[in-house]
Amino acid sequence: MLHSNVEKNWLRVELMYSVIHEYFNLTKDSDFRKRIINNENIFPYNLSDSQNMNKESSLVDMVIVWGVVALESLINYALAELQNDFELSKKSINNPNKVLSERNVSPIPESKLATKIVILKNEPNHTIITLADTLSNNRNKIIHDKPIDYEMYDDEEVITHYGSTNTYFPSYRYEDLEDFFNKCDEIKNYIIQDNILETLEIRDFSTLIRTS
Repeated sequence: MLHSNVEKNWLRVELMYSVIHEYFNLTKDSDFRKRIINNENIFPYNLSDSQNMNKESSLVDMVIVWGVVALESLINYALAELQNDFELSKKSINNPNKVLSERNVSPIPESKLATKIVILKNEPNHTIITLADTLSNNRNKIIHDKPIDYEMYDDEEVITHYGSTNTYFPSYRYEDLEDFFNKCDEIKNYIIQDNILETLEIRDFSTLIRTS
C-alpha cells in the first residue's frame, strides 16, 4: 500500500488559500486596490491597504510554489502506482532525465515535472510540457530568488541581473490565482486521465475560487 503526501499537499494549498482570501476581502472593494491593480497613481496612499496587499501577495507566492509541489507529488505517486516495474518507477521519480535519455527521447523537457509526465504517458504532449515547464519555472523564480541591481547613469536606469536570464519576477495577487489554478487542473487532469488512482481524493484547484 502506497503512502505519500499528495492529499496533505492539496490540504496545504487549501489552507493557504483560505488565509489569502481573508486578506483579499480586506481590500477587495478599496479604491487603493483598484488603482494598484490598474497601474494608476498610488496617491492618496493607504498604508493599511498596502500592507494587507503585500501580505496577500506573499501568500499567493506560497500557493504558487505549493501548487506545483502538489502536482509533483501527484506525478510521483502515479509513477509509483501505475508502473509495474519498481526499479523503473524509482528511477523515473529520482532521475527522470536518465529514463528519457535511455529511451532516446529528445528534446528532454526543461522541468522534472514535465519530464515525469512524458515518462508516465509515454508521449510528448507539447501543450502539457510547455505548461508544466512554465509553472515549474515560475515556482523556481520564487524559491531561487536572485538579486537585481539598479543604478543610474546620466539619468538613465541601468539594471544588472544576477540570474541566468534577464527577467523580472512578477508580483502575483489574488486575481492571478484563478488562471494559475486552472493551469494546475489542466496538468492534474492529464496526469490522472485514463488512470484511476482510487486511493486518493483528488480535488480540482479551481473549486477553491468557485466556493469562496
